[in-house]
Amino acid sequence: MAPEHKFATAAKLCGEVLGGVADGLLPLHQCEEVLGDALRCLASKDIKVPFRDPCGNRFLLMTRNMSDALL
Repeated sequence: MAPEHKFATAAKLCGEVLGGVADGLLPLHQCEEVLGDALRCLASKDIKVPFRDPCGNRFLLMTRNMSDALL
C-alpha cells in the first residue's frame, strides 16, 4: 500500500470509528468489535509509514522508538 493510502486509511478509521465512539454516535457496547478491529489496524506494522529523518533529528527518532515500544 502506498504511504498516502496508509495515511488516508488511518485518517478514515480515526475519523469515523474513533471519532464516532468519542462523540457518542457509536455506542461503545454496540461497537466493541468494530472499535477493537480499528485499533488493531491502527497498531499494525502494515499501516505504519516508514520514517526517515533526512536531518538526523535525534528527538524525532527517539520519540518514534518510544511510540513503537508502547505499541
